[in-house]
Amino acid sequence: MAKSKRRRARRVRVRQRKDKLSLESAPGPASQADQASSKKSEVPDDHSEVDETAFTFAVRAVGIAPIATLVAILASHDLYPALIPRWFEPIVDEQIAVLTLSAGHAGIIGLLISTRGRFRWSTYSLFIAAAATATVGFRTIGDSTAGHIVAISLFLLIFPAVWPEKLSAKLDQIWRFIWSRKGLFTFLFVATVVLVTYNQSQNENYIRDWMLIPLGIFLGIIVASYLVWLLIKAAAQYIPLLFNLLSSLVRSVYRRATRWRRDSK
Repeated sequence: MAKSKRRRARRVRVRQRKDKLSLESAPGPASQADQASSKKSEVPDDHSEVDETAFTFAVRAVGIAPIATLVAILASHDLYPALIPRWFEPIVDEQIAVLTLSAGHAGIIGLLISTRGRFRWSTYSLFIAAAATATVGFRTIGDSTAGHIVAISLFLLIFPAVWPEKLSAKLDQIWRFIWSRKGLFTFLFVATVVLVTYNQSQNENYIRDWMLIPLGIFLGIIVASYLVWLLIKAAAQYIPLLFNLLSSLVRSVYRRATRWRRDSK
């Protein structure tokens, strides 16, 4: 009987231990929520990448709109040949090279915007094709000034079109700095230096006649007024003492005079 009771007690203990282990290993509601949040965090959030401000969209439009406008004008210039200005005629004469260059740069911009740093083998091949197209357009332009201006402009438009977030943040910082005290002081200092340099180049004695001499006179006035103020302050402090000394001297002289008269009588 005693052995059977001991066996039953051991079985009960083993069952209790197994139940405790199963409860500890089973995920509770809090752990399930943590796992769900971790799974959500592993999934890339597309809304965070797409979330852009209006100023960011404006910066990106500055990079893409000129290329679209240039392509639209060159594609439809035959419909209104009389409306083309003279300064735009060299670009129309080289429209094939300009369109090829625009296609290459537009392809590079589109790839850089869509990939966001995650390149694949197909991305590399498309990027090679876009770079080759842009290079062909640049080589075809030749040595013309208008063509080089278009090529440099299209190359510079890549940066606001692909990285508008960074540019908008930098522009926001610059705008805040301009309207701060340091920004205004820097602007005034730079403007003063530019004006002084220009006037000095026009007149050799500009700094001496219009800066050093007036500055010396101004400093002289300031130093003289400060010395006068110190004298007035010192006089205001020592005038009562002087009056007391003078009054004591007058009293002593008056007493001596009265004594001398009395003694003489």
